[in-house]
Amino acid sequence: MAIKGEKMTRNRIIIAGIICSFLTGVLATAQAAPLTDQSMGSLIFDVKDHGAKGDGKTLDTLAIQSAIDAAHKAGGGTVLFGYNSTYLTGTIYLKSNVRIHVADHSKILGSRNLADYGTDTGVSPYYPEPLGLCLIYAKNCSNITFSGKGTIHGGLSPEGMAAPNEYTGIARRQRPMCIRFENCENIEARDQLWTGAWGWFSHFKNCKGIYLTGLRVLNKRQDGFNIESSQNIRVSDCHLDCGDDAFAFTTSHASKPIKNVVIVNCYIKTRWAGVRFGPLGKGDFENVLISNCTFENCNGGGIKFD
Repeated sequence: MAIKGEKMTRNRIIIAGIICSFLTGVLATAQAAPLTDQSMGSLIFDVKDHGAKGDGKTLDTLAIQSAIDAAHKAGGGTVLFGYNSTYLTGTIYLKSNVRIHVADHSKILGSRNLADYGTDTGVSPYYPEPLGLCLIYAKNCSNITFSGKGTIHGGLSPEGMAAPNEYTGIARRQRPMCIRFENCENIEARDQLWTGAWGWFSHFKNCKGIYLTGLRVLNKRQDGFNIESSQNIRVSDCHLDCGDDAFAFTTSHASKPIKNVVIVNCYIKTRWAGVRFGPLGKGDFENVLISNCTFENCNGGGIKFD
């Protein structure tokens, strides 16, 4: 069943069964796409072996990128952010067949100097917000995993609102997000803490196979998961506490729907919408199952349609 993007009505939503357990296609998708460890070889690339200091003060961007490039060149491997360290970085570019493993008590920390961010990390032209900068970026890649019980932190202060002098550098009106994937396949993330983005925490655009489980997404300023024109998405056992939409599903083109989505066993708290379909809805939203989720203090609605 499908919901037409810009023509949605409450009756259609009910008929389409966005919150129903009888969507056999969605249930089949959920059963066919469990989270499993992807095979990326046994090679480990410790970022400290590539020159990273991990002291939270030295900019480790070049060392981290060197480890990612080496893992990709080897045909796949794990890029290790070792125990009890903080790795300060600007934009890093992920590549296929790479696992980002952040050990317990360790952190990837986004720089507060906007000059440390790349200007080639994509943009969502349908939003007026300055969201072009990004901490972790991948385009046209496959088989990327985030693992470990550490943290990815965008660098924003704990209260989630940047002071006027909190960020420096070029284009100060820019608000970098933490993670953006474009045209990627087979993305897995599990068990980490994702927090402190100045913009959206994550943006998945035109991706296939997004599997997220056991994540804590504490993004006090803006959105948690922004998913645009992507398919085969499974989110389970995640805890979200966001300043704007926890989930935002959009379709930027009539031929590129949101399709085959399962959200199960999640706790969702947000200042605005828990799960939002729109406001950008040029394509369809097909086969969506939301089950056994708890919504708290969602002032814009638990499930919202624009």
